[in-house]
Amino acid sequence: MKVVQINVVYRHSSTGRTTMEMHQDLLLKGIESYVFTSMNPEKEHNVYPIGGVFDHKLHALCSRIFGLQGYFSHIPTMKLVRQLKNIHPDVVILRNLHSNYINLPMLFRYLAKEQVNVMIVLHDCWFFTGKCTHFTARKCDKWKTVCHHCPALKADLGSWFFDFSRRMFNDRMKWYKALKSLTIVAVSDWEKNLAAQSPLFSNATITRIYNWIDTDTFKPATDEQIQDVSEKYGLSKEKKHVITVSSGWSPVASRTKDALAFAQLLPNNYDMIVVGGGEGVTFPDNVITIPYTSNPSELAALYTLSTAYLHFSVEDTFGKVIAEAMACGTVPIVFDSTACGETASPYGIAVQPHDVKAMIEALPKTEEEERKSKVAEFAANNYLRETNISDYITNFEHILN
Repeated sequence: MKVVQINVVYRHSSTGRTTMEMHQDLLLKGIESYVFTSMNPEKEHNVYPIGGVFDHKLHALCSRIFGLQGYFSHIPTMKLVRQLKNIHPDVVILRNLHSNYINLPMLFRYLAKEQVNVMIVLHDCWFFTGKCTHFTARKCDKWKTVCHHCPALKADLGSWFFDFSRRMFNDRMKWYKALKSLTIVAVSDWEKNLAAQSPLFSNATITRIYNWIDTDTFKPATDEQIQDVSEKYGLSKEKKHVITVSSGWSPVASRTKDALAFAQLLPNNYDMIVVGGGEGVTFPDNVITIPYTSNPSELAALYTLSTAYLHFSVEDTFGKVIAEAMACGTVPIVFDSTACGETASPYGIAVQPHDVKAMIEALPKTEEEERKSKVAEFAANNYLRETNISDYITNFEHILN
């Protein structure tokens, strides 16, 4: 069996780690696995880049000028198609394609012509809209019929001038219907329910497989690991800590505004750890900012020493950082929006979106030993790497048979 994954990143960020872990596990199981990514990865077996920095920047510029995302990068995609023809994959897994590095018409033309089995993994909602990655906060449901007059025109993958959301939506309809077989993998039940309502997936098989976490890494850290990370970042031993993680903290993002409001209400015996930088944001003195770390063992230690994990996002199809914290025995407090509450399990704590006062009031509950034990058990039972990757392999076999 030959399996190809295409994703914007490899190794880094949640989708990059997911791509890498599946690639490694498939190879260990004797499955011929390949990855194509927009990054220039370190030399690793069967992992190849698509294009380079100049092409990605040119693609991004063209996207903003012409309002079409994923319609450029002709030469890199031509090379990708040649490589795919040499591989003859049995299954091609499409993850995040919306980062200015691949030509979608060329890719789908190849997939349809060669009758390749395609699996789309929904790490966000982009595959069933005409443009945006999420629509919940904007309360837009045009995706249920046909996208047009996009309210996110200047936001997600912004266009300076033109709104081609209708064209891109209709192109997706044409591409998907031309495929030999299409399997949609939602990473939460919440998202599976949305995918089932999309006219774009009317000819697809839709299933749900949760994202996984590496429980060999994300587990309660040792005292030595906690001491090392505390010393590295100057964390006070006299205070309790809560932690929140994001790949970026834009000054205008709602998650940043909510984090700042939460910090203002935080009792004096707490500090808040913000992982992911925070450039351009002025946090109060009770906030320790840490650059986004690609060291999972360090992140596990930060989760473990924290009494609670705080998730300020209102739009998540899964929320892998929630699951990682849970595996370390750290109770999550999330907004009850999209899949966040589902991932946090019945043992995490979900409050109304943007209700940071309720998050503060929930802090004592996060220290209950039974609750901490239950979230760790739930993560181990539902987000186990070996089990969930095996579910993918079962789907591959079903597709081929």
